[in-house]
Amino acid sequence: MMRRWTLLCLAASIASGCCFGGSGLPGSAPTPPPTPAVATAPTAVAAPVAPGATISLAPGFMPDPQVSAGAAGGPVSANTMSPECRGHIPAQPSLVINATAAFANLRILASSSADTTLVVQRADGTFLCNDDSEGLNPVVQGAFGPGQHRVWVGTWSPTGAGASYTLGVTELASVTTASLGAAAGGGAPVAGEVRSGTLGPGDAQLQSGEYRDSYEFAWTAGQRVQIDCTGDFDNYLILRRPSGSQVDNDDTNGTNAQIIETLTETGTYTVVVTTYAPGQTGSYTMTIR
Repeated sequence: MMRRWTLLCLAASIASGCCFGGSGLPGSAPTPPPTPAVATAPTAVAAPVAPGATISLAPGFMPDPQVSAGAAGGPVSANTMSPECRGHIPAQPSLVINATAAFANLRILASSSADTTLVVQRADGTFLCNDDSEGLNPVVQGAFGPGQHRVWVGTWSPTGAGASYTLGVTELASVTTASLGAAAGGGAPVAGEVRSGTLGPGDAQLQSGEYRDSYEFAWTAGQRVQIDCTGDFDNYLILRRPSGSQVDNDDTNGTNAQIIETLTETGTYTVVVTTYAPGQTGSYTMTIR
């Protein structure tokens, strides 16, 4: 028995620009006009900052964004840090930002193939937390005074611990989680790649109430992907394309779902493992071939 519903996706718009100016000085001979500068998009540092490191930043820092990479999640429930925080975080900060002057607006973004969360404790002790600001990727932003600000990259589900992430720190509105690039561990599927998890209370939910786990992959048009799900409940698969359209499946093999698709788009695909009806719980294994 098939059922469809619509999942809302946010598309991030990236805009950039710059301007240049100058003035001539009087002299006895004409001065040739300056060679126009070439505008370039912000780029990440060549070598990401090590996870757990401390970086010192002042307004106008370069390069922008500053980038760190590591493994998300851990044993600490984020809501023990502050009630509005979500997910599970490592015991130690993923990054410490030493602000040597005040920032009117600083943005911190995490990109991952897993459903990640952010917990940021500012130097004054206040918290900024986020989940799913850009798709399944979190973003926090706000004013940051001088001092040390601690950042934790978590995962929504404790079973997602160890997922690779890319973390960006920026003053630019044009930087998005997509522009940070794919986190290590993403990319094309490997034959027999397996993801296991459990759906139940504490997991994210669809708008219609079903528990769900989501995984992101950077795939290319022309690839053939087979996704199989097995579990001790009536599972349901959703493959969401980069454009936002999707294909759903239920009960291909008994109560187990399967999607076989020759991809027609290049970009980030989201695979959602969920249940046929609200309230169902249990363990599952998803295999991508």
